[in-house]
Amino acid sequence: MKNKMKNKMKKMIAMFMMFAMILGLNTVAFAAQGTNTVHVNTGAYDVSGVTFEAYRVFDVTKSGEKYGYTMTTNFKEFFNGKGYTTDDAAYEYVKASQATITEELKNYIATNSTPEDYTAAITSGKATFSNLEDGYYIIVPSGTAFSPNLVTVSGGEEKTVNLKGKDPTTEKKVEDKDWASAQVGTKVTFKVTSQVPDMTGKKNYVFRLKDTLSKGLTMNVNDFKSVKIGEAALTKDSDYTVKVEPGTKAETTDLVVEINGFEKYNGQAGSNIVFEYQAEVNKDAVTVKNATNEAHVEYGNDPNQMGSSQPDKVKVYTHTLTITKVDGKDNQTSLAGAEFELYEGSPAQGSAIKLVQENAVDGNNVYRVADTTDQNTITKVVSPENGKIVIKGLKDGKYTLKETKAPDGYNKGGDTTITIKAESNNEGETITVKGNEVTVENNSGIQLPSTGGMGTIIFVAAGVCVVGFLILTSRKTKRTK
Repeated sequence: MKNKMKNKMKKMIAMFMMFAMILGLNTVAFAAQGTNTVHVNTGAYDVSGVTFEAYRVFDVTKSGEKYGYTMTTNFKEFFNGKGYTTDDAAYEYVKASQATITEELKNYIATNSTPEDYTAAITSGKATFSNLEDGYYIIVPSGTAFSPNLVTVSGGEEKTVNLKGKDPTTEKKVEDKDWASAQVGTKVTFKVTSQVPDMTGKKNYVFRLKDTLSKGLTMNVNDFKSVKIGEAALTKDSDYTVKVEPGTKAETTDLVVEINGFEKYNGQAGSNIVFEYQAEVNKDAVTVKNATNEAHVEYGNDPNQMGSSQPDKVKVYTHTLTITKVDGKDNQTSLAGAEFELYEGSPAQGSAIKLVQENAVDGNNVYRVADTTDQNTITKVVSPENGKIVIKGLKDGKYTLKETKAPDGYNKGGDTTITIKAESNNEGETITVKGNEVTVENNSGIQLPSTGGMGTIIFVAAGVCVVGFLILTSRKTKRTK
C-alpha cells in the first residue's frame, strides 16, 4: 500500500515538474516577444514575389538619449572575423561603414545561412514587422532589385523606412487614371511618380524626367507645376530646371526636368519623387486615334552609361457626336435647315461650346471643338440635306442640345439630353463609347383657323341663317294653333 502511494506521489511530482517546465518555457517565450514595429514603405515599386526578413545585428538598451549596443550570437563571427571582438569596436565599425555595411551583412547572411529573426507581413504599399525586440536590425528584401535597410528600435517604437530600389521605376497617370477623356481646348493634369534610388558611394549623380507628348497635346514651360521628394516641395530653377522643346520623334514635344545636385537626396533613398504638370488637348487630338504621353526617368553618375526606367504611357481620348435630324412622322425622312447649339451639362451650363466648321464628309456637316489657337469660331450647327451633323473633339459626360431654329414647315423641338460614356477593360488600350449617336425629331402641323378673315365671315353668316330659320319656323307654328 505504501509502495503504491509512493508511486502515485512520484507520478504527481513528475507531472507537476513537467507543467512547471512548460509554464516556464511559455513565460520565457512571452517575455522574449518585443513591442516594436517597423514598416517598410514599398511605394510604387512592384514587390510581388519579394519577401522581407529582419536580422537583429545588435541587442539594444536605451537610457534617455543614450544607446548601448551588444553583438548578437548570430553576428559575433561576422565582427570577430574582421578583428572586432568587443561590442564597442563592432559598434564603431558599423558607424564608420554605413556606405558598405549593408552589402557586407547581406553577403554574410547568404553565405552562412543565418536564420532570420522576423518575416514581414506584406500589404498594399508596405511590409510590416511586428513585435520586434529592442535591437539594431538589417532588413533584407529577397532578390537583387532592392537594397537592405538598417534601423534601430527600442521601447515600443513604431518606425517607417522606405524601400531602397537600386533602379527607380516610373508610374504615370492622367487625371489620376491610366487614360482619360478630354475635350479639345481644355487642359489635362499628368502625374509621374518615381523614387530616389540608392546612391551610396556615388558622386555627381544625375536624375531627370523625360516625357514625350504626341501632336495632340500642347505644353509650355508654365504648364509645369511641381516636383516633390517625399513631402517636401522643390523650388523651380534652384532645385530643378524645366525644358519644353521639339521632340526627337516627328510631331512630338519633349518635356525634360532635371533635379540639381541630386546626390544630396541619398539620405531619402526610397522616397517617392512626384512630378505634376498639365497639357492642352489641341485640335490635332481629333485626327489621331488618341493623344499619347510617354514618360521615363534617366539616372546615373556616368554620362556615357545612364540608366533608364521602363517607360509608362497614358492615353487621352476625344469623342465624336453624330446628330441625325428627321421627320417625327416616319422617323426616317431627313430634315435640312435645323439649327442647334451644344452645351456642357444637363441642364445646360455656361455658354454654348465654341466650334469650327470643317469640310463636309459624305454629305454630313462636320464641326470640331475649337482650341485656344482658333480665331473664327461659331456656336450654331446646321443640318444638311441628309440631316446628319458630326461634332468632333468632345469628352465623355452629359450635354444639352438646344434647337434654336426648326426646318421650315416644322415646329421647334425641346432640349435633348446627351450622355456620352467611355469605358475600357484594358487600362485604356482600347475603349468603348456609348451614347454618342442621337436622333432628333421635328413634327409639322396643319394650318390653324384664322381670325378676322373670310373664314370667320362664312361661319357668322351660316349662324345667322340658322337662327333666322328657327324664328320663322316658330312663328308659323303659333299661327297654325
